[in-house]
Amino acid sequence: MRLWAKSTNSGYNYQNKTFFSLSPTEDKKSKALRITRASGSDGNPVVLIKVNHEGESVATLNVGEARVSSGNC
Repeated sequence: MRLWAKSTNSGYNYQNKTFFSLSPTEDKKSKALRITRASGSDGNPVVLIKVNHEGESVATLNVGEARVSSGNC
Protein backbone atom coordinates (compact mmCIF):
# COMPACT_ATOMS: atom_id res chain seq x y z
CA MET A 1 0.00 0.00 0.00
CA ARG A 2 1.17 3.51 -0.78
CA LEU A 3 -0.28 6.62 0.83
CA TRP A 4 0.39 10.31 0.95
CA ALA A 5 -1.00 13.27 2.89
CA LYS A 6 -0.86 17.06 2.51
CA SER A 7 1.75 18.91 4.55
CA THR A 8 0.56 21.74 6.83
CA ASN A 9 2.40 24.15 9.17
CA SER A 10 1.54 21.91 12.13
CA GLY A 11 2.34 18.55 10.49
CA TYR A 12 0.60 16.33 7.97
CA ASN A 13 -3.15 16.25 7.22
CA TYR A 14 -4.18 12.58 7.16
CA GLN A 15 -7.95 13.26 6.93
CA ASN A 16 -7.91 13.54 3.14
CA LYS A 17 -5.05 11.15 2.47
CA THR A 18 -4.86 9.28 -0.80
CA PHE A 19 -3.91 5.63 -0.86
CA PHE A 20 -3.22 3.00 -3.48
CA SER A 21 -3.16 -0.75 -2.93
CA LEU A 22 -3.00 -3.84 -5.10
CA SER A 23 -4.35 -7.09 -3.71
CA PRO A 24 -2.83 -10.43 -4.81
CA THR A 25 -5.98 -11.22 -6.84
CA GLU A 26 -5.89 -8.01 -8.92
CA ASP A 27 -4.28 -7.92 -12.35
CA LYS A 28 -1.08 -5.85 -12.25
CA LYS A 29 -1.56 -4.94 -15.92
CA SER A 30 -4.89 -3.21 -15.25
CA LYS A 31 -3.84 -1.34 -12.08
CA ALA A 32 -0.46 0.32 -11.68
CA LEU A 33 1.17 3.13 -9.71
CA ARG A 34 4.32 4.88 -10.91
CA ILE A 35 6.11 7.51 -8.80
CA THR A 36 9.04 9.46 -10.27
CA ARG A 37 11.07 12.51 -9.34
CA ALA A 38 11.51 15.42 -11.74
CA SER A 39 12.21 19.16 -11.80
CA GLY A 40 9.30 21.57 -12.03
CA SER A 41 9.12 24.63 -14.28
CA ASP A 42 10.48 26.72 -11.38
CA GLY A 43 13.49 24.40 -10.99
CA ASN A 44 12.30 22.90 -7.71
CA PRO A 45 11.99 19.11 -7.34
CA VAL A 46 8.53 17.59 -7.84
CA VAL A 47 7.10 14.10 -7.46
CA LEU A 48 5.02 12.81 -10.39
CA ILE A 49 2.38 10.23 -9.50
CA LYS A 50 0.73 8.31 -12.34
CA VAL A 51 -2.13 5.89 -11.59
CA ASN A 52 -3.56 3.49 -14.17
CA HIS A 53 -6.88 2.04 -13.03
CA GLU A 54 -10.27 2.36 -14.73
CA GLY A 55 -9.06 5.44 -16.54
CA GLU A 56 -5.96 7.40 -15.75
CA SER A 57 -5.16 10.04 -13.15
CA VAL A 58 -1.96 12.03 -12.72
CA ALA A 59 -0.90 14.15 -9.74
CA THR A 60 2.16 16.38 -9.34
CA LEU A 61 3.33 17.20 -5.83
CA ASN A 62 5.92 19.80 -4.83
CA VAL A 63 8.58 18.64 -2.41
CA GLY A 64 7.40 19.31 1.16
CA GLU A 65 3.75 19.27 0.10
CA ALA A 66 3.27 15.57 0.69
CA ARG A 67 4.93 12.60 2.34
CA VAL A 68 4.92 9.21 0.64
CA SER A 69 5.18 6.08 2.74
CA SER A 70 4.72 2.40 2.17
CA GLY A 71 3.42 -0.36 4.40
CA ASN A 72 1.77 -3.74 4.34
CA CYS A 73 -2.00 -4.28 4.40
